[in-house]
Amino acid sequence: MEWYKDWFNSEEYLKVYRHRDQKEANELVQLVINNIDVSKVKNVLDMAAGSGRHAVIFAKKGFNVTAVDLSENLSGGTPRHRSWSAPGPCCRAA
Repeated sequence: MEWYKDWFNSEEYLKVYRHRDQKEANELVQLVINNIDVSKVKNVLDMAAGSGRHAVIFAKKGFNVTAVDLSENLSGGTPRHRSWSAPGPCCRAA
């Protein structure tokens, strides 16, 4: 297995990045929205989405979101992608 698959599935990763919370996710999403033309952007692809914090916020703000992550720990048990459609999170795992 490649190093990154082990790292992102480890308890150590969760300890190192435990400071990343909902407030930080909201701030980052707002930074992105402030720097794009929201009249032209309707779709968001969240690569390395982890638990989907950013994806859910984008969906709640009206974007269509696809989130992808390899981490079994962060994505809820299996590597997968999830999709959320505006106006709110409606999770579909594939």
